[in-house]
Amino acid sequence: MNKQNVKALIVGLYLSKFDKVAYEKLNFGNSTTTHSKIGEILSVNPNSIKNMRDEYDPYHPNNRAGWYQRPLRPSRQKVFETFTDLTELALRGVVLDILNQKHDESVLQIIEHISNSNENEAEAGSSNEIIYTSRGITGEKAEKYFQNNWQSHYPDYSNIENKTKDGCGYDFKLIADDNLEKYIEVKGMKNTTGGILLTSKEWEVAIEQTNNFDLFIVSDINESRSVKIITNPAKNLIPKKQVQTVIQVNWTLTSKQINEA
Repeated sequence: MNKQNVKALIVGLYLSKFDKVAYEKLNFGNSTTTHSKIGEILSVNPNSIKNMRDEYDPYHPNNRAGWYQRPLRPSRQKVFETFTDLTELALRGVVLDILNQKHDESVLQIIEHISNSNENEAEAGSSNEIIYTSRGITGEKAEKYFQNNWQSHYPDYSNIENKTKDGCGYDFKLIADDNLEKYIEVKGMKNTTGGILLTSKEWEVAIEQTNNFDLFIVSDINESRSVKIITNPAKNLIPKKQVQTVIQVNWTLTSKQINEA
């Protein structure tokens, strides 16, 4: 995949996730005009811009159905997992840099990496390689599954609180009639086997809550959806620490700007 198409995927993700707000902020006009203008800037067919947006639509609460019939290809999924947690303002900044040909070095590296990837390559390398699944498309599907089916797995609990957007180290809190609480971290896997990633915060909560903390793992997320529940993973599992660099958008003010304000 060439770099211009990778850039178009990032723009398509922005249009899908933030929908009307995104079109308004880009200020190119209606959706057709916006796709045409973006296509002109990136030298990409305007219909491709629309199609790339539509590929992400099943994972966002807009009024379009999108391409729900098929899972995302590796390049699309990589863009999704890299940029989906950015706020509207932050992702808009990345998109405007792309459209204005002003690229942050870290974004350029990601674009380069994705463009050099083989679209048809397997999700993992050798058969012995662990497949790690971060929070992204599979994670969101697993969270939706849990929210719709939690009572069948936890019949002793009567109330649920959704914490997926709070960054508190777990996805859901279950509350029993006697006020007993259970903290649930949900993970999804595309395949029947593989590994999972836990953030530092998630592991800290697992250590603190011991038997009140469950890992709820949904594997084969697009097919049979097999569930495995691990209570007190901090006691029963030994994870390997990994240090990673992720996309983070910051805003800087120079000393001159501050002094002249």
